[in-house]
Amino acid sequence: MNALMPFRSRMGLWPELEGMQERMNRVFGTMPSVFAEEPMQWIPAVDLKEMDDEFVLTAELPGLESKDVVVDLEDNILTLRGEKKSSKQEEGKDGRWHLFERTYGAFHRSFSLPRNVQPDKIKAEFDKGLLLIHLPKKKESKAQHIQITAK
Repeated sequence: MNALMPFRSRMGLWPELEGMQERMNRVFGTMPSVFAEEPMQWIPAVDLKEMDDEFVLTAELPGLESKDVVVDLEDNILTLRGEKKSSKQEEGKDGRWHLFERTYGAFHRSFSLPRNVQPDKIKAEFDKGLLLIHLPKKKESKAQHIQITAK
């Protein structure tokens, strides 16, 4: 038995996958394609960190700029909105796509803020695809002990 197996390049696999998908479509009807042109929905990853004097919400928005993102505050609800445009070129101009996994499309995330956040002091900054929203805390009023005197 020959120990050498024929080498099959990755590109050589795509015609087989496309053929398999066509056969499955004939048996089961049309199925969504891995080569679909429809935009994928995405939800940016968000972290929330609490410190002594503030909360910091960090949203990961790769490929976006500050002008692509809107931050709103209404009724103690913080909302992040925006859209990541596809950078995919039309087929035939710069080659043919075989796989496109980067997500794009509109996103919308809303967060209820804790009561101890100062809404008028919230600040947002954008750097290298990260949106940082600083949510300063109100100075907490300390509970007071009231002495009861007997008459």
